[in-house]
Amino acid sequence: MEDRVVFEHKTKEELKQIAQGLDLKKFSALNKGDLITLIMDRMQELEREKIEKERKKIEETEAQLSSELEESENVKNTHAAAPQRQNYDPRQKKRERPADVIEVCGVLDLMQEG
Repeated sequence: MEDRVVFEHKTKEELKQIAQGLDLKKFSALNKGDLITLIMDRMQELEREKIEKERKKIEETEAQLSSELEESENVKNTHAAAPQRQNYDPRQKKRERPADVIEVCGVLDLMQEG
């Protein structure tokens, strides 16, 4: 509604120039109020078109990124597949350590002789 107040303060000639700039047709016979309404409708239409173009651009970008991500995942999965070892049994037990081995965790300090 703020725009309407701004347009109300303009002369009919100024409004006609604005209408001409918005590529409106058949506005010369309109009164000032109808001309303002016509201008505001056209401005809203242009804004909707702009928003729609931006939305389509975003959708196209998202689709492209999604496609690239999917392609990247396919390449990654192809390279990630490790070659199978022959005669490998995942259920096979690990080798047991000999009984005389002592496992120690911690820090090993070395002392100088002296």
